[in-house]
Amino acid sequence: MAELLTGLSAQPEFPNQDLTDNNAAMLELLLSNQDIVTESHQASERISWVFKVGHKVLSAVTGTVLDHDSRYNALDHGASLYEVMSLLLAAAPTRTSELFSVQTQAAAWMHADITQLADYQEEAYAIFTSNLPKTKEVVVSAATRYFPHLTSYAVLGAAMAHQFELDTVA
Repeated sequence: MAELLTGLSAQPEFPNQDLTDNNAAMLELLLSNQDIVTESHQASERISWVFKVGHKVLSAVTGTVLDHDSRYNALDHGASLYEVMSLLLAAAPTRTSELFSVQTQAAAWMHADITQLADYQEEAYAIFTSNLPKTKEVVVSAATRYFPHLTSYAVLGAAMAHQFELDTVA
């Protein structure tokens, strides 16, 4: 008998391992619902200091460059999608031992010049798209509904959130 219903499986190794096929398919469906994204994003930032600080810093440094326009909104949405995926997969970083590391990384981002930020973004995007191709496709699919012509910015937002996590938790 074929399996008719499936759900998300915990994937605590995420983001060190890409999404499973089943999780990718489920996340595409779940993340197309803005209410789920909004509520889950709020929960992810309540339980994860890395996400709470990282997202605020990401918003601050990119908002000044992108003038809080639709590119900024797509980038912000991508960061939210990444954080929601981590939460739903039971992989959100919740350890508090990284407090100093989170603050150090946040300060580095806030004091970075445009060239340093651009270099960081390029590296984050390359690592994310290379190491997490299924995750990238889920971000593209989820962002297409709201930002059809700006999905690369959503992927960049997810990539920056991913890189911030790697830089602080590792």
